[in-house]
Amino acid sequence: MSAEIQNELIKICGRMITEKVIRSVIDEKKFYSIIVDATSDISGTEQLSLSIRHLSRDNNQIQIKEEFIGFTPLSDSSAKRIFEKIIEYLRSTGLDLTYLRGYDGCSVMSGHIGGVQKLISDTAPRALYVHCASHSLDLAICDACDDKLIQLFFGTIKTIIKFISGSPKRQNLLKRAIQATTCNIKRQKLAKLVDRRWVEKATSVLSFKQLFTSVMTLLEYLMENADAETGANARAYFKCIKDLDFIICLFVVSRIFAILKPYTEVLQSKNCDLAQCYDNIEEVAIYLAELKYDVTKFHELETELEHFAGENDITLTLPRTNKYENVSAYVKTIYETFIETTLTELGNRFSKHKKILANVLNLLPSYVVEKQFNDVKQAFDFYKDDLPSNDMNVLAAEFEMWQHKWKKTSISERPSNVLDSLNALLSIRSFYPNLYCLFELYAILPVTVSTAERSFSTMKRIKTTLRNSIGDERLSNLAIIHIHHDIASNLNVEDVINIFCKDKRRIKFTNK
Repeated sequence: MSAEIQNELIKICGRMITEKVIRSVIDEKKFYSIIVDATSDISGTEQLSLSIRHLSRDNNQIQIKEEFIGFTPLSDSSAKRIFEKIIEYLRSTGLDLTYLRGYDGCSVMSGHIGGVQKLISDTAPRALYVHCASHSLDLAICDACDDKLIQLFFGTIKTIIKFISGSPKRQNLLKRAIQATTCNIKRQKLAKLVDRRWVEKATSVLSFKQLFTSVMTLLEYLMENADAETGANARAYFKCIKDLDFIICLFVVSRIFAILKPYTEVLQSKNCDLAQCYDNIEEVAIYLAELKYDVTKFHELETELEHFAGENDITLTLPRTNKYENVSAYVKTIYETFIETTLTELGNRFSKHKKILANVLNLLPSYVVEKQFNDVKQAFDFYKDDLPSNDMNVLAAEFEMWQHKWKKTSISERPSNVLDSLNALLSIRSFYPNLYCLFELYAILPVTVSTAERSFSTMKRIKTTLRNSIGDERLSNLAIIHIHHDIASNLNVEDVINIFCKDKRRIKFTNK
């Protein structure tokens, strides 16, 4: 079978899958959002990943769906070109821009004047731009780590991990050191530290702390048994990780990262909505604020630090040039400063999310009982053209009925996020048509670009160093088939053949 025939069959399968994915959105004229991100493939071509976020009903339950719909190549990464590519691709799938209500994506999206945000808002004025919450958290933590002492700490960890992972022999020696010094630990190697990906950075720091004793054992062995250059490097790294500043930063950063890491994993869930996202960030911010002044928790950290230092033969003494009275005061300063910087950056990075959510939060059953119609009027006003009614008297009456309904229930039974509120409305939506529509609109607003990022992993599996000449259209369709393998496995082969036969053919016959 020729490459041309293969590509045509792959294209037909990709088209059939995409049609199935977006059929309900098109047929039922549902609102949807788009998730866009870009990365370079192995050949250096910039690929734009597009996914849609919409609502689906299954077994009388509403679910949030985030579904990949394809890659499109970018020859020019200007805002105008990205905008044109997005619009062109959406129209090619049959999606109506009239129902576009939200978008999230790469950094060029955010420019108010020349960015994609401005161009999309001109085309779809009721489509809200929401910056990826996971990236916002990444940036907040990365900015909090800009302190010189913390940067030196990360630089040291990164260099040591690179030193160990750069040699298979040293990796095997580390495994042996882990077996000799620790028990009941599944981790057998250090996690790579990625500068601008906070989750990987957190995993790297936490794994380094867990395997600290094994790393020290390895470095001591290399100092005595390796060649001159390796031994000298091992000696330098050994001295670095026994330094007071490094040990304090290891404990302080690990403590905060261990608290924040689960929240990032929640944000990456497809079912996470903006209300749940902001609730999680607000919850962790309150906890960190309390932690900063919690004397008991600080003493626990201090005791653990002293025990750790004793186990690893590390002396906790201040150098003569240090301005602090004792080690405890020094630890406390680093601890409180890091927490304070983290809180400040979280506030800065999530202020826009709070602004978008300000009105809909007041409509959630867990909040609505204490609110007035004026507290939510702006949300109804913004989406008035999408609601079944734009009469403020009707909307106010519906709000009062909704409020009365939840006053009769216990606090524990009141939904606190958009998706749960929608499901609570499902059986009684005829009584609350405007609220149901409003919650639908907020539920489809994207929270993160995790779906787009997952598609990049697929792209790397398809277009590799050995298969770097795959065409852009073939890459996109293969990715669609791979990601939606459940749909692909149920495609009717006869339908594929029939479409293939109906397409325009260019067959050359040779007379002999």
